[in-house]
Amino acid sequence: MWLDFKLTHRNRLLIAVCYQPSNGAAADRFLFRLCCSNVINDFLSNASTTILFVGDFNDHSISKPFQQQTELFHLFNMFNFHQVIQSPTRCTNILDWFVINNLHLIINSDVLPPLRNLDHSLIFLELDLKFCTDFPSSIKCWDYSRADFKKLNEILLTAPWENVIAASPTPDVALTNITDIINQSACTCIPFRIL
Repeated sequence: MWLDFKLTHRNRLLIAVCYQPSNGAAADRFLFRLCCSNVINDFLSNASTTILFVGDFNDHSISKPFQQQTELFHLFNMFNFHQVIQSPTRCTNILDWFVINNLHLIINSDVLPPLRNLDHSLIFLELDLKFCTDFPSSIKCWDYSRADFKKLNEILLTAPWENVIAASPTPDVALTNITDIINQSACTCIPFRIL
């Protein structure tokens, strides 16, 4: 599961919640590493992106000497990610990790006692985040109960979609143009108020 937070105009925090089974086949572990590597490559092209992997990695290599650590640990290390949890989370092993590429955001981390009868301890991470506070001063409130959906469908069915896409130099521009047409059509057929 991925969570994506816009922190400021340029900065974002991506959180990946992960689980790697302890008895997974070598091919599954390879696929997991490949997915992690692809995500890191894709998102680290933007230097203002912080990525946090959190979860049960079922990897016993943290407490071993560097040369005995697993390929997963080496993958994170290669991209300059840091595993934050330093105390055992299950018996004597550190299986539950916080892996992050911006250590300066960390205020505090800890391992807490397990809940009830769980066999893993809880892990805790406090981050120093500055969120974007530019909220719109007004919002558009649609009155769908008075909408003319028949007219809206007619407008959308006759819109020149192929021409819009063909005239757009990139997929992003095409998406923006298509969204504009949908919004303009909605404004024509659905009453709204600005609050």
